Amino acid sequence: MFLEVTKTLRKTTNAPIALCREAAERAQGDLTQARLCLDELWQAPKPKSNSNVAGLLHAYVHQGRVGVMVDVRCATDFVARTAQFQELCKELALQVTAGLERDDLLAQPYIRNPRQSVQELIEETSRQVNEPITVQRTMRWSLDDV
Repeated sequence: MFLEVTKTLRKTTNAPIALCREAAERAQGDLTQARLCLDELWQAPKPKSNSNVAGLLHAYVHQGRVGVMVDVRCATDFVARTAQFQELCKELALQVTAGLERDDLLAQPYIRNPRQSVQELIEETSRQVNEPITVQRTMRWSLDDV
């Protein structure tokens, strides 16, 4: 019934087609309302205690002066090997490299899209891979800090 809205939602969010169709139906074909409905329907998986046993350590060195390592966890090694998860790890390393003054990484505005927080970026990827994702720890070294 609302085929074009469903297609657009699927293409832009990569959400499951059934959820896109349900959101389009609830919104009566209004794309803006359908996006809001989809956000309600498609929540990021919540981490269970001790569920994030797989993941990646991602290291990044910027011009030989700043080094960063991030420990990002997920539930399975299958997800840890996906392109989306590896891209998230890279983006988080770049975020830490930026060295913004704030201590809380998750509350920081994302460097590539300041309207989005780092937490929202993680939740978006978590929804795409359908597993909880957590940032276990981060380390940043700089020659300027010595």
